[in-house]
Amino acid sequence: MNESINDSPVITSDQLLTAEQAEILSILFNEIIPASDDGVMPGAGELDLISYLQAQTPEVVSAIKEATGFFDTEFPTKSAAERHQRVVEFSVAEPEIFNELLFQSYACYYQNDRVLKGLGLSSGAPFPQGNSVDSGDLTSLDKVVENAKGYRRV
Repeated sequence: MNESINDSPVITSDQLLTAEQAEILSILFNEIIPASDDGVMPGAGELDLISYLQAQTPEVVSAIKEATGFFDTEFPTKSAAERHQRVVEFSVAEPEIFNELLFQSYACYYQNDRVLKGLGLSSGAPFPQGNSVDSGDLTSLDKVVENAKGYRRV
């Protein structure tokens, strides 16, 4: 592909997407997981999913960038029903990319502090102080010892 700098937007190393691609993906993510009507739960498009993907699964990012080509420049301005229909068409035409996008959207979404708080859960590590284990009481292991086979028998 021999395009000059004047023919296409320049994407620097710290700019993963063009503004148009970012807008399309934001709307696409919001179609997958929309915001709640009361505003407590954000839409997936409000989260920084691309940075999450870049850190967790960078090999997926290029496929998702290419997926934006499925949506025309008018996609962001279409009605909700038209956008939804186009996302359904995308899911049928590109099921592997769509399923990966769906999986990664959920993975990112349900790790977000705002989402966790909206669900009534605390954010952060579940046991920041560690777990306490009573020393000396091994009765909880009795069943394991009873069922032990071969080398596991004590």
